[in-house]
Parts: sequence; structure tokens; C-alpha cells
Amino acid sequence: MFNQNWNEKYKNIKTTEELWKHEKKDFRIYFILYAVAITLLSLIWFTWFIIILAAKDQYLSLVAETTKDMKQPGNPIDYYKAELIQQTFYAISLIAMNVSYIMSIFKSYKNKNFKYISSWVQLIYYALAIWKVIGFIVSITQNSFVGMGNNYLSIISLVFNILSLLIFMVIIFFLHGKLNKIQRAFKYIEYVKTMEEYQKAFMENIRSNNPFGPSTFNADPASNEEKNKESKTQSTKTDDYLNSENYKKIIELPREQLNDIAKKLNVFGYEEMEKEELAKLIYNITKK
Repeated sequence: MFNQNWNEKYKNIKTTEELWKHEKKDFRIYFILYAVAITLLSLIWFTWFIIILAAKDQYLSLVAETTKDMKQPGNPIDYYKAELIQQTFYAISLIAMNVSYIMSIFKSYKNKNFKYISSWVQLIYYALAIWKVIGFIVSITQNSFVGMGNNYLSIISLVFNILSLLIFMVIIFFLHGKLNKIQRAFKYIEYVKTMEEYQKAFMENIRSNNPFGPSTFNADPASNEEKNKESKTQSTKTDDYLNSENYKKIIELPREQLNDIAKKLNVFGYEEMEKEELAKLIYNITKK
């Protein structure tokens, strides 16, 4: 009763409370590592932002040196302003993302359920990681680091790029997948529980939907025994479900109501099914 992509030892877990018991031993380390990773990335970006604010002249000198061989090198101050705007945007975005992620962590621990972890923050960091790796590969293939000069800002920039690249690779190839699996595990358990409750409620509704007609749930034992004897004498070609009171009640429902039920049960292609076929499928799903 568990998604097949998850660890074998969790496959029989049926409640989020039971799954949460593994938080300290199995799950916590990944959230700690992820928090450390995004904290280090934030420190790298904020440090670089402070450096270019404090070392404006050195940055302008670096831009002039790296663009001197261009046909239209442009004004270094324009590059500096563009860099400031870009880094300001990064800083604001990082603050918003990290605050949102921290809040989702607190909410998860408060409710003892990792379904509340901020998926959009993890997705953005994952996209940034891919973008960073691609950008670094392109820089290497184009020998972009060769012409950076001896300016100390160029050395700091190179070191920061390498450090952030390593952190992003850890996120891509290790942490992102682990956190997604943990979150999906909690969501999957709740999904299964919801479907079971819905099926139970649906069956109760079927049983009480036609109180004036015969029902195998309300019949006395003698009546049930008589029905069993009669069913044995029927033709072997007759499907058992046709004799079910529940099936008869399902088939009597309007098509629109059958479609709503099929949608909630995640039945694929129910729109193209004949009414009898759809009723039989719903009966088979809910008869357990």
C-alpha cells in the first residue's frame, strides 16, 4: 500500500503518524543538509553583493580589462549598474524563498507531516542548479575564465562560482530527489486514506439510497440463503455482478452522477465508456 519508488521498509505504512516516527532517524538529515546547502548559497550571493558594493573601482577595472578586446566594449559603469540590479533581485528573491521554506519547515514539524514542505522553493533551487551547471559548462567551453585577469575580484568570482556549482550539484543529484520522495510519501498516504474514506461513504450511500427496494445488506439470513441457492442455478454465462443489489443501484444512477463518481475514483477514459461498462467498473472498485 505504498508507492513503489519508496524504500522497501516503508511500503506497509498506512498512516502519516506511523511514517513520522521515522523523521528523526531517516528524514531529518536530508532537511538539515538542504538547509545548510541553501544557507551557504545565500551567504555566497550576499557576500558577492557586499563585495561589489564596497569595491566599485576594482569592479569597474575588472570590467574594463575583460571587455577591452571587444569591438563595442561599452561603458563599465553600465555593467556595474546592471550587476547591482541583478544582485539586488537575487538578494530579495533569496530572502523570500528562504523565509518561505523555513515557514514550511515549521508548519511541517507543527503538524508532523512533510506534505507542507514548500515545493516551489525546491523547484526554483533545482532550476537554478541546472542553470548554474549549464552556465559553468558553457564558460569552460568558451574559455571565459582565461581572460579574467589578475584582479582579485575575478579570483573571488571564480571561487564563488566553483563553490556554488558544487553545492548545486549536491542539490541536483542527491537532496532534491530525497526530499521529493519524502514529501510524496506523506501525500500518498493521505491520498489513499481519502480514497478509502470516499469509497466507504459511497458504499454507505449505495446501501441507503433505495430503502424501499430489496437489499442484501438488510435482508434476513433465510432470504440471503435463498438468494444464494437461486444464483447457483443461473446460467454460467451470467455475470455475478448483474445480480448484485449494489450494481443495480449504481446502474440506476444518472450518467452525470456516474461521471462524477468516476472522476473522484480517478477512472481513466470514463467519458468514452458505455453506461453499463462504467457502472460495472465502479461496482468492482467499490465492492471491496
